[in-house]
Amino acid sequence: MKSPESHGWVTIVVSAVLALAGCQSRPPVASPCLRRLVEKSQGPDMAISPDGKWAVLWRTDYRGLIQSHTEMAVVDTQTGRTQVTRGLADNLLWYRDALYMRDGDSILAWNPDKGTVRTLSDCGCGFDIAPSGGVVLAREVEGRSTLEVADGFGSPPYLVIPTERLRAPKWSPDGHYIAAQSISTVAVFDTMTGKRFDLDGNFAITHAPVWLSSTELLVGRFGSNRIERFDIASGTFSRFLDVPLDGLPPNERSVFGFDASEDFSKLLIMTGAQDIYLVDVACVRATQSAAMEESISIVVQHVSAGVP
Repeated sequence: MKSPESHGWVTIVVSAVLALAGCQSRPPVASPCLRRLVEKSQGPDMAISPDGKWAVLWRTDYRGLIQSHTEMAVVDTQTGRTQVTRGLADNLLWYRDALYMRDGDSILAWNPDKGTVRTLSDCGCGFDIAPSGGVVLAREVEGRSTLEVADGFGSPPYLVIPTERLRAPKWSPDGHYIAAQSISTVAVFDTMTGKRFDLDGNFAITHAPVWLSSTELLVGRFGSNRIERFDIASGTFSRFLDVPLDGLPPNERSVFGFDASEDFSKLLIMTGAQDIYLVDVACVRATQSAAMEESISIVVQHVSAGVP
């Protein structure tokens, strides 16, 4: 089986940056809202199931400081226990009852419960599946990159858009837009017209953007612990969540990639130290709100007491 490590620039960049974190075991983030599932995952890709019960990610075992074995694991997010493992793959996404992935030069559908695997395409492409069953492929052939939209795997494309190399395209819930990560920006395509616009900013490149609604995207900026909401209608950014990574060294205090459960109550994030955490969104917001209220209360007391 061809390793996903041969899939190009994403893994090269991620490995180079995250290697700075080293191989020493370290304590997890001290927040009741975060649970570390994997330390030093060594992989750029991960996904959380729509119900938030399962996470699929790359897991690496070490013997001392020596990396001995890396595999893909399906982990119970409540207990942290690994349920099943298999060889490496990337472009991971949950769709209905199966986990879809790119495995070398093929796109597969794997049902971890039944242990069944179906081959859907012989294209080693980045891909996504729309709620309607339509597919989008980020194809590269002889140095030529295109985004192809079709009614399903094996169907001829009805829209072909020439592009630069793109990674892990994502459909909007209503199928109107497709967002994809390039090396320098997040590109958004209108599937009705084929027109494109790019988001401004230096975005994290280890994971595709996530659709919050049919007109809103969640994105992460390089070197930041903030996940932002982008509204297509207004063209504006706003804060969705500041992930509490206090206590980590500055070079590790960032979100390098993330995925979200269907109701956005849980996030799966990768930090700058290669650790993968499950984030309870409501817990983070409640904790930060309480801290803000306490800070305001202290300021009011100082003002009332005449303390400068």
